[in-house]
Amino acid sequence: MVKDLEKRLIDVVNDVDRRLSALEARMSGIPDPFVLYYRPPGEDYKKINEALDDLFSRLNILEIVLEN
Repeated sequence: MVKDLEKRLIDVVNDVDRRLSALEARMSGIPDPFVLYYRPPGEDYKKINEALDDLFSRLNILEIVLEN
């Protein structure tokens, strides 16, 4: 009786593991809905965080140049 219960529990855990793996695989294919894109003039679309990082870097360079 204990062996039967153990086998059923193992089957349930294996089934849950299989289902979670399938769910993770499908979810990884869904794009993040909170990704924003920006198209700078004359350029291709960029993720907004990349565009802002580029802008921040350029502003820092300008500050360094203006300080000298």
